[in-house]
Amino acid sequence: MQKSVQNKIKSLNWLEMEKSKCIPEMSDSEFCIRIPGGGITKTLYDESCSKEIQMAVLLKFVSEGDNIPDAVSLVEYLNEWLQIVKPSSNNPTASALPWKIPSSWRLLFGSGLPPALF
Repeated sequence: MQKSVQNKIKSLNWLEMEKSKCIPEMSDSEFCIRIPGGGITKTLYDESCSKEIQMAVLLKFVSEGDNIPDAVSLVEYLNEWLQIVKPSSNNPTASALPWKIPSSWRLLFGSGLPPALF
């Protein structure tokens, strides 16, 4: 997939994942992609490559805590590439697209402390 989207990715000024030696101790080791903290992403990527299934992985490294703004930012990056939702013709420079936050995210950090504790 890299060859088919290479020009578009460059035009978006995105960075490609850095490749490092698969076995750092060996000077003639092959290079591979590492995705620390990526869960099953690396396995899915490797499996799709081995079966010649086109796949793109869009990642954003974030800190612990409330990552809702990071999730919205990531979907905006995806939309910038695929143009799933077009910006309104009234204001094409508006950055706020009509994304809906899942209702389950309201309790992402629990229900909060009861006011009676204070």
